[in-house]
Amino acid sequence: MSDLFHARVPLDFVRQVFGVIADTPQHTYQVLTKRSSRLPKVAGKLDWPDNLWMGVSVEDASALFRVDDLRAVPAAVRFLSYEPLLGPLDGLRLDGIGWVIAGGESGPAIGRSTLAGSPASAITVPQPACRSSSSFSALRNATVKIRCHPA
Repeated sequence: MSDLFHARVPLDFVRQVFGVIADTPQHTYQVLTKRSSRLPKVAGKLDWPDNLWMGVSVEDASALFRVDDLRAVPAAVRFLSYEPLLGPLDGLRLDGIGWVIAGGESGPAIGRSTLAGSPASAITVPQPACRSSSSFSALRNATVKIRCHPA
């Protein structure tokens, strides 16, 4: 596994990958990156297939800049992955985001995930963000709930 938008991945290679995606419309591809700062720089240089969903990892509020980078991409679906969610997401706006995947850490070496451990754990999203978005939430940990709360 690697990050397609790593700075050392040549743009021509990214174009080749996008070409394969375009040539296989029977599949839906989800491309996830933590290297979101490259997205706005190359978005206009790529042909974005309709079957490519583009996403960024957001583990806490310090990574919210990735959401803004993602909004610059003309992908058919833009999604966020909160895996693992390590801290609050104060200031999160979901406009322009179509899908949210959320989950905590798992396994015997659980770290500092805010979702780990308690069956009462929840992801709380500011209510204005919930109202302004029709984002779908897919939970990867059945003990976690996504709640909207007043701002």
